[in-house]
Amino acid sequence: MGSEYSITIPAKVGNRPGVLPVNVRGKFLLVVSATGAFKFEADLRGIVPANTGTNWGTASKPFRVITFFNSTGSAIDVDFWVGDEQASAQQVVSVAASQTIFTKDAPTTPVASTAPAGATTTFGGTNAGRTRKQFAVFNAEPLGGSDITLKDNDGNGFTIIPREKISFNSSGVFKVTVPGGKEDAEIMETFYDA
Repeated sequence: MGSEYSITIPAKVGNRPGVLPVNVRGKFLLVVSATGAFKFEADLRGIVPANTGTNWGTASKPFRVITFFNSTGSAIDVDFWVGDEQASAQQVVSVAASQTIFTKDAPTTPVASTAPAGATTTFGGTNAGRTRKQFAVFNAEPLGGSDITLKDNDGNGFTIIPREKISFNSSGVFKVTVPGGKEDAEIMETFYDA
């Protein structure tokens, strides 16, 4: 499972390369297409040259920020995929911006709540008999504050840094832990209507 992104790395200005930081979360990066050669760096691990087809990452080292560099005089368009498992270009299906895709989805109802500080709060995959479609959590701590943790029922999970919001589709059970004396985490769940 992963996500595809489309970006434009700005052209260099004078002797300074064009720079574009992107907040992403994953372990692997696949460049699906690029209009030119560029470089990137994930979480300050060293600059890597890249172009269409570049497949980079390590299962044991997740990253949060990728900074893209362009040393040419023209902007570079890049479509890339980020995920927790290595993928090939044949596994990633791109959709052109000129294509229209219609999807039909059942009506939903949002339900807002909080995960209080100093506790671990469990969020089930249902509410009043309705199945959850999407789960979102926001760490309301100011920058420099405390991380919160999000784990599934098996104890797998990750930290959410201050001012970061994540959302994903899932009807699974999640546990959100917020340190004591800190801001409550803000939760938004979207449930399918009955």
